[in-house]
Amino acid sequence: MQSLIFLGFGVDSVLGRFFCPQVRWDAFISLVRKVLSLRRASARTVSRVCGKAISFGLALGPVPRLFTREMYRFVESCGSWDYVVALPEFVLTELSFWAGLQREWFTTDIWPVVRAVVANMAWSDAGAIGWGGWVRTVAGVEHEARGFLSVAERLLSSTHRELVGIMGVLESLVRFIEGSTVRMYTDSQAAWRICSVGSGKEHLQRLALSIFWFCVRHHIRLDLAWIPRELNVRADYLAGIYDRDDWMLSDEWFQYLDDRWGEHTIDRFATHLNFRVGRFNSRWWCPGCEDVDCFLLLNWRLENNWCNPPFGLIGRLLRLLREQRARATIILPQWEGRHWWPLICPSGVDQHGSPRWASFVIDSLELPSTSVEGAQLFSPGAGRGNDGTIGPPKFRVWAVRVTFA
Repeated sequence: MQSLIFLGFGVDSVLGRFFCPQVRWDAFISLVRKVLSLRRASARTVSRVCGKAISFGLALGPVPRLFTREMYRFVESCGSWDYVVALPEFVLTELSFWAGLQREWFTTDIWPVVRAVVANMAWSDAGAIGWGGWVRTVAGVEHEARGFLSVAERLLSSTHRELVGIMGVLESLVRFIEGSTVRMYTDSQAAWRICSVGSGKEHLQRLALSIFWFCVRHHIRLDLAWIPRELNVRADYLAGIYDRDDWMLSDEWFQYLDDRWGEHTIDRFATHLNFRVGRFNSRWWCPGCEDVDCFLLLNWRLENNWCNPPFGLIGRLLRLLREQRARATIILPQWEGRHWWPLICPSGVDQHGSPRWASFVIDSLELPSTSVEGAQLFSPGAGRGNDGTIGPPKFRVWAVRVTFA
């Protein structure tokens, strides 16, 4: 025979798959739906559900262990096997997951297939202040992603940071890997295992489930593997980049300028943690980023651009705006010795030290750079590795409205 039921599992040697027999599946789903409808159960009943789910491991792969963690946590917290209590919300969520499954959705290979040859390849890593990674598609094209950890995330375990990194790389590069098999490498054995079987720690379990559901939504078959750190050098480098230009204008002043010069449609120099407009560009791919390297884009003319750039790029930015015949709001310092200063202020300054702007500057506003208000003008981004305020600038700061239309 090429298909039979053996030791409680279906074996199909034609398709090369293990599967769950219909009778066992129906009994399991019936029990799950009964418990879910009552929303109350004893530890013994919930333990039965867990045991039956785990027994499907040969046919369902890592899914049973990943989606029984909350039920096991509930069983361990109960003081009696047979006392019926109301089930916590997280347990009901896991039960709902099982109640909504179809038996045909889950099978596993009898003979494991090496998919790396036909899969997109990805690498991820996390450091003290950020995470990084890159992907090489089947076509041979490479894309890099980088992001930063919040201050709270930096205080958590390295395993937590590694899981955040895996999620960040997937979110950043999803447009290149959606609907495909992804062979992803990490140098964290703990993160690799948690993504496969879950974790008893609640915050790590939440991240593992987030990764699982993200892959489900985007039809990604994630094949996670561990490699030594010395083979993950590129991702490690991206994770450790320190960005000294990662700062942003305060919320109050951005809102004032947005009201004054029209609603801005895109932030050209931002990250997923400091963007001021829903659409933004970044230096590297990061979650929510519309595109990278804004100097290569050709759609500036159609946008109301918000530009809070690294000050060394202002000259290049002005030339681009001229070529594109575009409009923008630019935050810039009054640095009269910089190479780009004559481009925007060709006639120098007046007797009061205020700039005589070029004709393409149609409006300007000096921002407070001294006193208490100046200390709140800029806030550090996550990439600087610090918190709080940067302090008042030691130079005059201007917001200028530029148009070459």
